[in-house]
Amino acid sequence: EEEMYSLMQDYKADISLVNLHVFYWGEFSESVRMLNFDVSSDVVFKVNLWDVARADLVHQNEDSYESFRIEFEDYVKGVSVSAIKVHEESDHYDAYLTSLPADFLADVYEKYGNQLMETNVRDFLQVGGKVNKAIRKTIHENPEKFFIYNNGLCVTAEEVFRGCEAESGIVELSGLQGMQIVNGGQTVASLWRAKYREQADLSSIWVQVKLTEIFGENHGDLVHEISR
Repeated sequence: EEEMYSLMQDYKADISLVNLHVFYWGEFSESVRMLNFDVSSDVVFKVNLWDVARADLVHQNEDSYESFRIEFEDYVKGVSVSAIKVHEESDHYDAYLTSLPADFLADVYEKYGNQLMETNVRDFLQVGGKVNKAIRKTIHENPEKFFIYNNGLCVTAEEVFRGCEAESGIVELSGLQGMQIVNGGQTVASLWRAKYREQADLSSIWVQVKLTEIFGENHGDLVHEISR
């Protein structure tokens, strides 16, 4: 404990988010699950509770995660999100190329945190480390170049809410069900830190996204392939 405390003191200027995982060889009561773990500090603490019930669920189904519906209009008023549908014939998925506002990504991460990355353990763990300084530097000093400097995100969803497809292949997106960030967790965490800890203006930043809508029981296998 003293070693961890000393380490955090040495690097406290670089730490804005701590992901605390609590493991319990039993089952948490509902009252514990509902506890508010907010801490008055410059550092944000996100607490993840792991008990035998949750561990067993993950063991039985590696792809288990909480599925929630996200409407773009709830986060970015009056902003249109367009996408190009990739014309590949597949019974397993539909693919889209799009871009999402940085404000939206930061706000969604503020609300859901690491729940957005539960299907990819690698990105899930990386977000808990040191936030990428190069990404933050671009956000603050060259926001207009963020789109071309950053590699973007790979996102999967159980369902993509969209309008009719135009002859050009362009569709308007309104939201996602079961959004998961398969690659790009550091980018999202950096945007969140820039907005919520450093008061950066993200209004001019858009992030390129490869979006895959995965059908039925193929979700797990495809997610693992995408995240390699």
